[in-house]
Amino acid sequence: MLAYGTIFKDDVKDELFRKMSETENEDLAPYIIKSFQFFKEGTICRKLTDSVRTIVQRYNKSKNQESGEMVQDATLANIYRAYVETLSALKNKVDAENQRYIFLILSEFTGSKDPSILDICFTGLNDKIYEKDRKEIQMFLMLDYKELSYPKDRDAIIAFINEFGELNMKESENILKSNLNSVNYDICKASASALKKITGKEFTFNAKPKKDFDWEFIKTLPSKRFASIITNRGTIKIEMITNFAPFTVQNFVKLAEKKFYDNTIFHRIVPNFVIQGGDPLNNGYGGPEFSIRSEFQGFWFREGAVGMASDGKDTEGSQFFIMHSPHFHLDGKYTLFGYVKEGQDVVDHIMPYDFIESITFSEN
Repeated sequence: MLAYGTIFKDDVKDELFRKMSETENEDLAPYIIKSFQFFKEGTICRKLTDSVRTIVQRYNKSKNQESGEMVQDATLANIYRAYVETLSALKNKVDAENQRYIFLILSEFTGSKDPSILDICFTGLNDKIYEKDRKEIQMFLMLDYKELSYPKDRDAIIAFINEFGELNMKESENILKSNLNSVNYDICKASASALKKITGKEFTFNAKPKKDFDWEFIKTLPSKRFASIITNRGTIKIEMITNFAPFTVQNFVKLAEKKFYDNTIFHRIVPNFVIQGGDPLNNGYGGPEFSIRSEFQGFWFREGAVGMASDGKDTEGSQFFIMHSPHFHLDGKYTLFGYVKEGQDVVDHIMPYDFIESITFSEN
């Protein structure tokens, strides 16, 4: 459906809307919705809104969901994510009245508490076409932030903090300074970074990234030096560099042995660069609710290198990537903890939404 809309655009409007009304497969709906972002006529946004509302109401009725939460489960998150992504793509193809219409919807979804939806909304609202609305944006962001609670909404809190810094929101200074007392390292780090953007000053905090110095467990790592990542495309066997990234390897092994990675998808595929997975939310915004420290070494990010995704030093969690080809600009900036021993052909054939079935470990 996505390719169909990309190629034929407005010519398939009626067929796409018919598919949306007829399908009982809510997993298909996001792909139909995303196809509208390639249309030339942006006023399709209003009819799209009606269709999405109908799908959501039908789904909630079938699941007997009556919670006051906007995003009640992963299925709705995927539908709403596709919806706001499409509206954001259409906002520059409409007149001022419809730009305002899209603005109001994006503003509504900043209350979703879903970090991936928030990221799309923030990016859309930061567009220069809404520059005159900055004060209004800042006002409802402050209101929505107050509805968040830690630890349940940790990732959403961090998304808001980053947006406060992006918008240079002086009104958020007291909130950000208060956050420096948080026990969560990521919240502190994001708040200090936002404060620097707003005030130009450096701020310190006491929270530290997770330190799991499990020496007895680390002693067992040589017997688990090889990780076999079993995917729906085949097996990728990795030799991990336990001597040079022991805490990263320990974290990876512990998570895998708890089945943390089972049935997670490869959510990011960049041809001739990387495949990335390890996110329990399957959208690039999830993790294990903690960060570990970085372990930079002098190894090269060549083809088959396995590294940890991060938002900066000491922010690694569970997401990892595997290189399609050499990209040495990553050297010393990301933790590298292994190389593909067997199955690089599997890496090269991984497609979006391919998934990890399980991970096992062996000595050789």
